[in-house]
Amino acid sequence: MIIHGHLQNADVITQANRNLSNNLNVKRTPVATQALAYYVEAGYNMLSLLDVDKQRLDLFFRYSYYDTMHRVEESIFDNPRWERTAYTGGLNWHLIDQIVFKAEFSHRVLGTSRDNVENTFSTGLGFEF
Repeated sequence: MIIHGHLQNADVITQANRNLSNNLNVKRTPVATQALAYYVEAGYNMLSLLDVDKQRLDLFFRYSYYDTMHRVEESIFDNPRWERTAYTGGLNWHLIDQIVFKAEFSHRVLGTSRDNVENTFSTGLGFEF
């Protein structure tokens, strides 16, 4: 999947953000003219190798890239921390038709040169209806 966004008048919005009152307690961040994101994911039901019909154990891997400041106006700093690449792997175990247990590990690299690695392990339980 690929997503590309283009925002007209990003410089006007950035200037308006800069002029927001500190009393509003909101971020006054610059806005890019373009954002870009894409990912590819592949998975396979490992239990199909054992000829198991009632359950599924889907192993998956996903590569993703996203940059919310892909293109900026000349007056705006293109902060590299908004450029991110992630490698994610995990499994989805479908216990029965409508219940799934999910576990995944993600290694995310930020575009900055320092403190740029985030490792995350997540689990979840889902219901399909």
